[in-house]
Amino acid sequence: MKDEMVLFVSMKRLLIALFVFAVVPTTVEARTTTWEFENQRKVEGWTTNNLNIQLIPEGLSISAEQNGQMYRGGGVGHFSDSVSITYASPTGVDGVLFWHMPGQPAKEAYQIPLKLDPTQSLQTIVLDLSRIKEWSPKADSVGIVVNGGAQLLLQRMVFSGPSVMDSVIYPVQSFFQFDNIHAYTINFLWGPMMVYSEEQVEKVYTKIPPLGDSWNEAWYWLIALVVLGAFVIRYFRHVSVVATTLLVVSCIWIINDVRMGSEFIGFALHDVEHWWNRPLESKTYRDRGSFSAFTEILTPLTEGEPAYVLLASQPWPYLGSLRYHTYPSNPLFLNENTDVSTLSDKRIWAVYQRNDITVSDDGRLMLDSSPISPPGKVIVPFEPNSFIFQVDA
Repeated sequence: MKDEMVLFVSMKRLLIALFVFAVVPTTVEARTTTWEFENQRKVEGWTTNNLNIQLIPEGLSISAEQNGQMYRGGGVGHFSDSVSITYASPTGVDGVLFWHMPGQPAKEAYQIPLKLDPTQSLQTIVLDLSRIKEWSPKADSVGIVVNGGAQLLLQRMVFSGPSVMDSVIYPVQSFFQFDNIHAYTINFLWGPMMVYSEEQVEKVYTKIPPLGDSWNEAWYWLIALVVLGAFVIRYFRHVSVVATTLLVVSCIWIINDVRMGSEFIGFALHDVEHWWNRPLESKTYRDRGSFSAFTEILTPLTEGEPAYVLLASQPWPYLGSLRYHTYPSNPLFLNENTDVSTLSDKRIWAVYQRNDITVSDDGRLMLDSSPISPPGKVIVPFEPNSFIFQVDA
């Protein structure tokens, strides 16, 4: 009996090892779908309209007297974040890549521009699908539209997505990817978000709203599956559905709480490193950059001034911030609609990140070679393209 038990354990370990060696290599490879036209005997699965097509050894030769299209049913079938197109075209192509989703009207489809530059030799372009919110591998047909007058040799189209392993690693990694602190952070925070590639993890919070799925959806599915499993298991052994559900919800709550606490601690550590532990001239504050340090220098210089002039790269967020910090002195933002003559009596001019503002030989501020201020001098040089200017009394 003991020998049989040892044999059973050994066989079990062997099977696990075989499973790992067989499955893991496939999970670390990127998933791709390739539509190949080179060295093909016939075109299968494609429907064409208003296109003249011919298979040659190099690929599919396409000519269009008017706008035409070709599409393939069945879609891609797996998550993909890019499509590469290998082609040659003496005329270039101005068309679209389109896809039709189940349930859409037959004459409607999502589309993105497809521009193929003229080239006599084979070239490959890559379209980033990760930025297209409407793109989905669940599309029931995918195709291209070719503009009239175009000539095209299409060799292959390859849809690529992360491997199965990446589809696990990057969603977990994105759970601990934190948003930068912004003005809206006092009211809400984005996240945690779920994305599926390294590039998406790095760029998940660069747009508002972020491009990704909510991790909360995954938690809801997990709770539903646990509840369903508890109902099934209790017929075989005693399991409390309520206790199991509360346990899972509590675990999820703790995980989310640790994640949110880590985010707030990260904000605090960032402030300590980039603001509190640095001299004033090199301080940066969150998404305001060096402007907060610039404000600390400017504020005492505006005391007693009813108003002063702000020349910044943009009104937001600088104008509102200065209205708060320098009150009751009021900043006046100079833009293309401002009558410069109305500012001639203002003594303090704050210039922040304006490479088009210079000081002339006679001491006037110049905007693209035109004087905009009375004579004066720079009293505080802050950083390149940023300084505080005072008009002579």
